[in-house]
Amino acid sequence: MESIKEQAQSLNDDRMAAERNKVLDWLSALRHEQKQHNVRMPRVYGTGEWLLQNIRHKRWRDEQKLGDNVSCCDGIPGSRKSMLTSLVIDQVTDTIIHQNKAIVHFYFDHREHDEQSAGDMFARLLKQLLLHKSELPASVIQLYQRLASQLRDS
Repeated sequence: MESIKEQAQSLNDDRMAAERNKVLDWLSALRHEQKQHNVRMPRVYGTGEWLLQNIRHKRWRDEQKLGDNVSCCDGIPGSRKSMLTSLVIDQVTDTIIHQNKAIVHFYFDHREHDEQSAGDMFARLLKQLLLHKSELPASVIQLYQRLASQLRDS
């Protein structure tokens, strides 16, 4: 049987988790894991192996300097950029899984034009970074509370 103290701690943990989820959903309702899964699904085994074996890609993947490990894939719609990008994301995620690192990504999708402002992109990237933290930074919580109260007051 749980003591009163344990029950109170459990309720507090639940409240903190709910508040964390509210803040993360406020940043972006998009579930980036689901988007990555949807892009990955049609991929056939062996797709993009040429990219993963490319020396420039390997050099980029293994680069440790902050700022040198950003990659962007651009081209015409339908050229399978997202498919290749999902492959790279999976590969890099597999290599950093046990390190104190995070990989964040954003797919520009012509079908979601209204949801791709610079603010949306940065909010989605920030959310992905915050998902890797056990606690949200106080500054993010304060910003959420300030903006949420402004919306209620207007």
